[in-house]
Amino acid sequence: MNRSIVQRLREHLSNSLQCGAIMGIGDLLAQAFGNKAAFEDIDRLRTIKYATIGLIVGPFLGVWYTFLEKHVPRKDNKLKRALKKTAYDQLLLAPILTLAVVPLVGILNRQSYDQIKYRLTVYYPQIMRKNYEVWLIIQFINFSIFGSIQKVAVLSLKLKSLCTNSLTM
Repeated sequence: MNRSIVQRLREHLSNSLQCGAIMGIGDLLAQAFGNKAAFEDIDRLRTIKYATIGLIVGPFLGVWYTFLEKHVPRKDNKLKRALKKTAYDQLLLAPILTLAVVPLVGILNRQSYDQIKYRLTVYYPQIMRKNYEVWLIIQFINFSIFGSIQKVAVLSLKLKSLCTNSLTM
């Protein structure tokens, strides 16, 4: 097999596993500490669903960050690069990711097409507003400070938040 193909597959697998693990662990922590659930009361199926979403979306997030690294000029100073990456992230990725994740959550919860369509129609604007209120500054800090491995981790947390919003609405 071609070395570059194997390398890409490893990167995708790594991003998938990292995002899936963060999503699963994040959900366990949310249930244990946020909901104050006893260990025996933790909804394991819910945790598996979160981890599954991370496994599916993780490679896409890695590709996204690679795209940003290649297309935001390195000649710009660090602040300008962070601003550009944040703008691309919030104006391009956030709406697309939300449009993908809300139906994915619905599918994992065995919702009908009409239920998923309703959730998108009614809750999409609210989810996006919450995204911009909370994640705009977090992503700016993320792009200003962290390396690409941490970026996937931070976006995994964002994804966890997005899933929580789409599940609880």
